[in-house]
Amino acid sequence: MIIDPCHSVVLELRGAELMGTSFFALSTTLRFPRVVTVRDDKLPEDCTKFSELQKIAPSNKRGVANVSSDDALSPKKRPKMIKPSTSTGILKKVIVKSSALKGKEYCILSGSDTVSKEEAENFIKENNGSVVSTPIPKCIVVCGRQSISVKNVIKQGQHLVIDILWVKFCSAEVRKCPPHLVIHCPSSLQKEVYSPFDEFGDSYTESVSAADLQEIFKRLPSP
Repeated sequence: MIIDPCHSVVLELRGAELMGTSFFALSTTLRFPRVVTVRDDKLPEDCTKFSELQKIAPSNKRGVANVSSDDALSPKKRPKMIKPSTSTGILKKVIVKSSALKGKEYCILSGSDTVSKEEAENFIKENNGSVVSTPIPKCIVVCGRQSISVKNVIKQGQHLVIDILWVKFCSAEVRKCPPHLVIHCPSSLQKEVYSPFDEFGDSYTESVSAADLQEIFKRLPSP
């Protein structure tokens, strides 16, 4: 049976050593494997790649990798799996341009083909917002692809979850997230989130661009 990676979870593993084997397609196995933690902050594509594994795997099928278990699991060998827990790995220095998001915390769980996690994080920091690595209480969750971690957050029902396209919506200026980009809203926040907009998503207080107006017209019912 094969499970599609998008329906699985990412695990952080530790073991005694990497060993060659003829029982698996990768010709490599982990001796005495154990799960360190479930990485809800990671997507399947963030896992250790086959090319990375080949660099530390034993060359002979029955041999043992000439590295210690610490070397095999070090950040240098697995840059995709080990990152500082307080950020999403962005090292670029960001210049604050406004205080529009000051005092607000965001957790970016996934990007999209249109907006990457890096773009969203830089946008939030440029506007004096804070980015956290896991969904802490009262933070706003931002996502693109509907990963397992995103679905779990929605299922818990405790966070405001918005589409990462909100970043593109705010390309000219920082604005409230319109209703059509709200993925999930707890009942306690519905008045705050939806009251600034009419039933078609047009803001009562913020100006709209021509592109925004076209999107609003698309949501109007046909005559």
